[in-house]
Amino acid sequence: CTRFSPEQFTMETEGLKGFASDLYASLISETQGCSGNIFFSPASIYSTFSILLAGTAGKTEEEIEKALHVAHNKDKKKLHKAIANDLDRLTAGTAETKVCMANKIFLDK
Repeated sequence: CTRFSPEQFTMETEGLKGFASDLYASLISETQGCSGNIFFSPASIYSTFSILLAGTAGKTEEEIEKALHVAHNKDKKKLHKAIANDLDRLTAGTAETKVCMANKIFLDK
């Protein structure tokens, strides 16, 4: 696992926080008038979109970067390593808990 400085960790974590806030606001807006609770994992959705980002270009790339709150000119390799590091920290768990996350993309050839 690659470790990053607190500044790098904070930079990508801020992106995750911004994404989670936007996603929550959107879900609340879409479900107005519905009764019940909403349960979702912004970290899992964020990591899935970061996987998608690796294979995009042009307008799609810009839209995903905007949604993820990451800079358009950021080095993609460093970005993915930083996001992976953030997710490692989020899923580190403790002696009492274990957090697991899995994401996959299946492509037709």
